[in-house]
Amino acid sequence: MRACGFMVVRDEHPLIEANVRWHLALGFEGLVIVDHASTDGTSAVLAELAQDARVKVLYEADEAFDHEKYANRALGFAVDHWNPEWLFPLDADEFLHLSTRLSEFLDTVERDGISYGSIKWLNALPTVTTSQRSVFETVRFYDPWPERTWEDDGHYRKSFCRSHEGIEVVVGGHYFRRENNPLFFSGPAQSPIPLPATAARLLHFERRGTPHALLAKWRMQADHLVEPRYPADAPWTEKLERLRELSSRYTKDVGGLEADWFESDRTFWGAPIPPERIQICTVLRDWNERAAR
Repeated sequence: MRACGFMVVRDEHPLIEANVRWHLALGFEGLVIVDHASTDGTSAVLAELAQDARVKVLYEADEAFDHEKYANRALGFAVDHWNPEWLFPLDADEFLHLSTRLSEFLDTVERDGISYGSIKWLNALPTVTTSQRSVFETVRFYDPWPERTWEDDGHYRKSFCRSHEGIEVVVGGHYFRRENNPLFFSGPAQSPIPLPATAARLLHFERRGTPHALLAKWRMQADHLVEPRYPADAPWTEKLERLRELSSRYTKDVGGLEADWFESDRTFWGAPIPPERIQICTVLRDWNERAAR
């Protein structure tokens, strides 16, 4: 197998079927999905999707949100079951958009001598009318930028990598652990090589659904996130405190959540998004409309 994607999902009923079908159509020959304690109908959708031999579903009942652990479980299964040449960490709210089919994209990557690369996000800007059922109506995205002193371009990218001995993801799947195979991660592969957005990008729907659903997601992450390998002062802790702050504030004011986060062109941190950062992309909307016919 040439390329396999793997992901961890929890309560992603509005997106998971379209996400899986999108990535299979793109050219992935295998997808491994860890269903992490879903309760919203996601499990039934995955059971149906798993009738396709290209889709393998694993189940995780532990409530703790240990994304790195579960992602590596999916990665290990993919390697053992299919022995793919390339591994792509994915998420239910991310849709890999390539300028060509996946096979042609990998031909170019290999020709350029890249064995460890990264792909940039475009974050969706939903409006107050965008419900869980109509998320694909969103066509406005923004190109994120560092808003915190500890942020760099890598925070707005996700990596993909050639399979190698000791392969393992870190930071929830944004990078691959270099210590396991120093020989592989040497020379050009020491750090992921950024791919231009014209070749590949991730359309990211982190802010989606109803205010109630978004608030429930924040609560779950704030209450159950586990990142045991990182120090207490790691940058992620600031985002965790932000989630707790938002959860507390908007539990008392769900209407305020809608006004602040669905009608305004603002980032997660609350910063206004410059107009030049906003892009129009209709590819998912058009694909969804064709699939519905």
